[in-house]
Amino acid sequence: MELKNMTNQELRDLISAAQAELKSRTTTTTELAKPRTMDSMFHSERYNGGWAKLVTGVDRSKVNGFSILGDFIKIDEPHFWKNGELVLDCDIKGSRKHPVKHYTLLQYFDGELHVIARAEDTKSWAVKLWDAIEAAREVEN
Repeated sequence: MELKNMTNQELRDLISAAQAELKSRTTTTTELAKPRTMDSMFHSERYNGGWAKLVTGVDRSKVNGFSILGDFIKIDEPHFWKNGELVLDCDIKGSRKHPVKHYTLLQYFDGELHVIARAEDTKSWAVKLWDAIEAAREVEN
């Protein structure tokens, strides 16, 4: 590409295209670098408490909540999110005498948490989420 042979309009178009490309690269890098809290992207009432866990896998030798591997996180502390990351949210609703747990599996993509699966408060809630976790982990890798 010989710049001296280009017309003024062709040069302006080239500059505009280059500036747009640079801006798109800068925006993406900046957004990925910002730590964000989970509660700023996903609303849970937390009236009776609850917890959240970054999910790293499934241990099929167990059939309860311990079968879902990962570290617990605080929803109000900033976290550097990565595309494909899985989060299991447990929101405890109902009354204080009769709490009801709601489990939501979320996946982070492009600055947002997306609901992948839900499970209600039963003895097999964790097992019901296994397939969704493993399918989402395959997409992540």
